[in-house]
Amino acid sequence: MKTKKVQCPVCGTHNWSGVEYCKKCSGAIYEEKETTSTLYPTLSIFNNIS
Repeated sequence: MKTKKVQCPVCGTHNWSGVEYCKKCSGAIYEEKETTSTLYPTLSIFNNIS
């Protein structure tokens, strides 16, 4: 299977895995994912309140 380089939508550089493994901005994206994953359970609790 042949892989191709894709463009990171955040910073525009080309790499093999897209934004997940972008050398320029992966740190910020991983931090954002951790924050988002910890917030979503909390937000879902508030969304269920009627």
